Amino acid sequence: MFVNSTTVTVDVFSTTRRRWFVALMLAGLVAVQPASALLCNIDHEPAATLLFPFFEVNIDECSGPTFADSTALSITNTAPFATIAHVTLWTDWQVPVIDFDVYLTGYDMQSINLSDIFCFGILPQTGSAVSPHGPFSGDPIAVPDCNNTPTSGNGPNYSNPFSAALIELLQEWFTGKQSTILGTCAGSDRGDNIARGYVTVDVTQECTLLFPRDPAYYSSGVIGFDNILLGEYQYRDSVNNEIRASAPAVHIEAAPDGFFSDDDHTFYGRYDVDDLGDRREPLPTTFAARWTLESRFWIWREATRDNSPVTCGQSPDWAPLAAPEALFFDNEENLLVVPVDAPNALSTFDYSGPSSFEGLALFRLQHDAIEYPDSVAQAWVVREQSFNGNVASYQDAASLDTACELDTTPVPVAGPSGPLPTSFVIFTDGFESGSTTFWSSVVP
Repeated sequence: MFVNSTTVTVDVFSTTRRRWFVALMLAGLVAVQPASALLCNIDHEPAATLLFPFFEVNIDECSGPTFADSTALSITNTAPFATIAHVTLWTDWQVPVIDFDVYLTGYDMQSINLSDIFCFGILPQTGSAVSPHGPFSGDPIAVPDCNNTPTSGNGPNYSNPFSAALIELLQEWFTGKQSTILGTCAGSDRGDNIARGYVTVDVTQECTLLFPRDPAYYSSGVIGFDNILLGEYQYRDSVNNEIRASAPAVHIEAAPDGFFSDDDHTFYGRYDVDDLGDRREPLPTTFAARWTLESRFWIWREATRDNSPVTCGQSPDWAPLAAPEALFFDNEENLLVVPVDAPNALSTFDYSGPSSFEGLALFRLQHDAIEYPDSVAQAWVVREQSFNGNVASYQDAASLDTACELDTTPVPVAGPSGPLPTSFVIFTDGFESGSTTFWSSVVP
């Protein structure tokens, strides 16, 4: 009894202290803005734009007894004040199809299972009158143009579900099929019924139905610049009712006004070439990652600003993108050159090689970005690792160049016995032979 009573006494005092500590800590957070990471180095820090570089939703399973195999997103506001996050869904031809706004209170997190949208036409229900405001999450705010409910400032609170015609359009365009309503195509048909694309989420200063490709998205003051968002995406297996893999979104920071010059690449610069109104740091172009037999790479690449649906059977004006350069080294540093077929803005690459093959994969994904005066185009690579045919993990490939100072010198593709591209600095056999003679010429 003495031990139990003592334990109870300690718990009472520690609980009280914890409450005071949490209160003081959160009170301090209210006055502190999230710290910014080093600009032009893409890292996992609060950002003004999130890129979810790919998603998949199995449309065949929409009418099944369980939820469809799908990708789920989470968006988190790390700031103590409310904000608007503008969500855009793009096809693998980089055509924006649907966008909507999410109201995030301070320290709020919103989950979005894309099967809810593609299967049932359900958008997140948020808003100053809908989303809970905790004691440390700031006061509700009325955001311009968010009045989608009878009370001013309550939106964005969408009517669910939206029309069956829009659901059908989403399913057709994102699976590469012809739209029944519009008669056009907006993505690649890969011979299955899986909706594919990618998602961007931007901090904005008002609600809008503008896409990021619209110049008014920047010139009219819609886009915001607070680096406060964190994101993550997950692959959800409906059959086993489990999360099979997850990874952080690509976190793209906004720079101070004047940081970029007229000649600089920015993330959305292909849509706002003259004004640099997005102020977002760009992505790299060259990547490295470990490679195994059951690896698959998702490759996202920047296309031009002309991204619109086309007559079915035709391709977008920018297609095909230049073939990427790919080099593969096995675990004995033997060089293998494999053609990579990546014609779309969003592509996947699988390599079927010898069962013993594993090692290093290198991708150089530059191509002529027509809207810029350089030969650089942004990219991102994610390694999907499977085990016995099931997705086990996602991992971002490592970038080998900086996002703001890219080498635009043309680099020849290496043949089986040809030279290595100069941008790839690789150890030769000097290490395995025990000799250090060649280290000075090959070590960066």
